[in-house]
Amino acid sequence: MGSRPPGSPQILRDRRRPTQRQQGLLLRSRRLAAGAQTSRQVSCREKSVFVNLLFPHPLCLFIRHYKLSVLLMCFFVPMFVPWYFWGESLWVSYFIPALLRYALVLNASWLVNSAAHMWGNRPYDKNINPRENRFVTFSAIGEGFHNYHHTFPYDYATSEYGCKLNLTTCFIDFMCFLGLAKDRKRVSREVVLSRLQRTGDGSHRSG
Repeated sequence: MGSRPPGSPQILRDRRRPTQRQQGLLLRSRRLAAGAQTSRQVSCREKSVFVNLLFPHPLCLFIRHYKLSVLLMCFFVPMFVPWYFWGESLWVSYFIPALLRYALVLNASWLVNSAAHMWGNRPYDKNINPRENRFVTFSAIGEGFHNYHHTFPYDYATSEYGCKLNLTTCFIDFMCFLGLAKDRKRVSREVVLSRLQRTGDGSHRSG
């Protein structure tokens, strides 16, 4: 038994095999849509976690029966509003505000783990694949600051710019204002600047 020679068929097949980055947006997005199967070890671990105390909580009771509200807000309301208030046909109201909007939102979400891993700059850590992508930031309401997010995963804002182009951060801040969230964690400016100088690609622009 020994290592295969450089010209062996097995090695040639391995060299021709595309990497995950080279497989393209469509395949990666479809994989995200399908979801990864939970491993047997994770499934066993989930069964050992004691969560019975959470079930009587009103919020948990609502979450377990939320599918009707999803259908209502995702499809029925966007279809009903243009049909009832300004006389749009049901056909157009169903396919444009409901289905087309839903498809665009899904694809914008999938771009976070596809386009934002392929195109953009890496101002915080040039040694990792995730990047800062302005188009994804705009289409996914703030989730395109992906290099920052993977460099500082414990920062709730996913960006050093706070609410700028980041409606998700604004929503979390509003929930804190209402008392529904707390203990937001941020990265200090000193830590960000130190990381920029140590591992960044030099493309950082302040503000």
